[in-house]
Amino acid sequence: MGADRGRGRILRALWVVAPVMAVVIGVGVAGAQQYDFIGLGDGAPEVAIDSEKNIIPAVGGWDLAHVTEIGWTDIFGQQSRGDVFTYTKAGVGEAEGQPFVLAQTIIAESKSSLDRYTLEQCIDFHRRTLEGRQAVPLGHGVTGVILHEVYDGVPSSTLYFVFPVSVQGELRHARIALFGDIEAPTWVTAEPPSGDAGSALSNQVGLVLDNALDGLPGTTPERAQVDRGLIDLGARIVEIMVTTGGPAKSQ
Repeated sequence: MGADRGRGRILRALWVVAPVMAVVIGVGVAGAQQYDFIGLGDGAPEVAIDSEKNIIPAVGGWDLAHVTEIGWTDIFGQQSRGDVFTYTKAGVGEAEGQPFVLAQTIIAESKSSLDRYTLEQCIDFHRRTLEGRQAVPLGHGVTGVILHEVYDGVPSSTLYFVFPVSVQGELRHARIALFGDIEAPTWVTAEPPSGDAGSALSNQVGLVLDNALDGLPGTTPERAQVDRGLIDLGARIVEIMVTTGGPAKSQ
């Protein structure tokens, strides 16, 4: 059962984020998303597109695994790269009811291509209902966007964020999307992140998050826990990217 669910989640991610071969839908993404990335004086985080090993960082408490590379160079540029990863609880792996977050990364040649092909468009294109959308701060000047939808009858959440990265000294833009639903925890601690001292959610997001999510349509106690887990993981990814200089910094 656990393995079957895992395959379902992977297929779900590949379907949800399939590129839209249609006229751009005006959803106002560029206006709501902020790209005022603030580093530590060392430039944008470094990534490499010749291997999946130097794209997204490992995070404490989670095991990071690569699922597949996505052939989207016709959409995001010949020098772009797309990948799907999973975050599972360290030492546990993918199993029913265990912590699970699916991640999709795009390293695009330009931010404009990310603005043209958005996750909101995919939801519209596949005739699903976008229940809610809310910008949330992730720290270091990076703003994420939480999306609520119901997929295959299961309330689901997506957190995505865009920020500049360096590929062999050239400025590119990366989009990281984290997917979760109410059937599996999106955190690896005993309890979902709640803003307690010491958590990434508290240190980088704080009370602003509570205010941002209060009125988000589709929010239930279960969905709120999914959102908090995704936001906490996203904040940790941003923190690691900024403070370490990126996965390819030492290459």
